[in-house]
Amino acid sequence: MLRWIFTLVMFFLSRRAPAEVPSLAQITQNVTEKIQTALVAALAAFFLLLLSMMGFVMTLFVLAQQYDRDGVVSWSATLSVGLGLLILPLLILGMSGLRARQGLRPAPQPAPAASGLPQALEELAVQWMKDQTEERRFRRQQQAHRGSHDHSNAHTSDPSEEPS
Repeated sequence: MLRWIFTLVMFFLSRRAPAEVPSLAQITQNVTEKIQTALVAALAAFFLLLLSMMGFVMTLFVLAQQYDRDGVVSWSATLSVGLGLLILPLLILGMSGLRARQGLRPAPQPAPAASGLPQALEELAVQWMKDQTEERRFRRQQQAHRGSHDHSNAHTSDPSEEPS
């Protein structure tokens, strides 16, 4: 059965580039690491919940004992320990859950410097804009030069031409 599963996995992995196909040992190692990490997290959560349940039972027992004996509930060291065992593991579990949730979401990272095609396109656009600006400036200078040249020719007349 395992041989068929391995054959199917290798079939799908072989569709990638040959350098990217991991060996069976690498796959086994990755899966083993992930299972161990999940097992440690599950055991930690289980023991924290167990400790919290023990704190709940202890608190309930102390409250019931005080009420039965005195008819009044008063603050005591045993009640403090029971409440501490109830609250602290739940806080630790909640904080580890928040940390795990933040670990699942990738942290926002600054945008890397553009490279490759986007950078080349950006440089091309900037260069085109500079060329267009220089071309407009050159045309204006030519028009201004032609206009002053034509204007100066209008004031100077050819002696062969007589005004009528």
